[in-house]
Amino acid sequence: MNDRVKVGLNEWMVADAGTTDLVTDGLSGCVAVGLAGNGKVALSHVYSGCDSEKAWGDYHPKLEAALESSGLGDLRGKKAVLVCAQGEDAGGQDGWLPAKLKTWLESKGAVVETRQDNGCRISANADVVTSTLKKHDTAEYYSHDYKTSRDYGLSADPSAEAVTLSMLGKPGYPAALAQARETPSASAPALVVGAGKPAEAVMVNDKKHPMHGLYSEILGKMPGDAFDLKKGENVADLFSAQQAAAALTVACMKRGIYGDIDKIETFVPPGKEDTMLSATERGTSESRTFAAVNLEDVCDMPMSKLSAEATSLHAARMLSATPSNPNPSQAIGGASPQHL
Repeated sequence: MNDRVKVGLNEWMVADAGTTDLVTDGLSGCVAVGLAGNGKVALSHVYSGCDSEKAWGDYHPKLEAALESSGLGDLRGKKAVLVCAQGEDAGGQDGWLPAKLKTWLESKGAVVETRQDNGCRISANADVVTSTLKKHDTAEYYSHDYKTSRDYGLSADPSAEAVTLSMLGKPGYPAALAQARETPSASAPALVVGAGKPAEAVMVNDKKHPMHGLYSEILGKMPGDAFDLKKGENVADLFSAQQAAAALTVACMKRGIYGDIDKIETFVPPGKEDTMLSATERGTSESRTFAAVNLEDVCDMPMSKLSAEATSLHAARMLSATPSNPNPSQAIGGASPQHL
């Protein structure tokens, strides 16, 4: 497996083709741009805040400078990939940024392909860019809590050059190096130690995880319309849905819900714009409890951290199951149940 470098918000990353995969996530309104040429592969994560001609006036010179310094060479006839949650047919304000980037790349002679997802992995073979959408990829690419050089107080890894497109950008570190530098903490993932084998982190989508049952129940009831499910796709196979199920598992545990889910649905709170994903516990109208997460935020929640939090909450619940507190579900969360 190639090294992986996480490309962050407002960042343009260039690496050697064939040795490094570039990964980005959280494309709720942002757009990923994948390019290749001269033995290099490049990925940029352009912020959704670039949504007007004025903002484009600030971004355009930086995009031009980043492209010029990338060493990719002439783009004429070369494939370029845009990945965004809006999709190719998005209209109105949602489609403004991908349309602007497409026009910019086409003006340089690139052949642009637009694909829909909230994350992607970009690589290159013989100067041809290759894109793997998050929903079709191996979960392992997105399961790590990637760190950035800012977290370590270090400069970017020398195998990949980063150009920030605005003050929000920050260089990324290869996942393998980030993991090696991480130190164990109270929030570290649960470990399973096998005879003669190194410790492995157990994710909540693994049957060995103590909360896999609740996670599976939530995933099995996940509504396809929450993830723009296409014909022939199974929502349970989408990593974005698995990530949302993991986030909702943690939210349910904090609300004292450990199973018997009645329904999973989306809603927009009054006066708000963000879509929420909720799980409602089965029961009478007077006793039903629900938990919710922001659907736009879950793609930025690493599966490893969510799995670790679920393990920690499970352990706390088990410890609370004493004769003086026979109902451990009341020991987690600290808030009274919400009723529908």
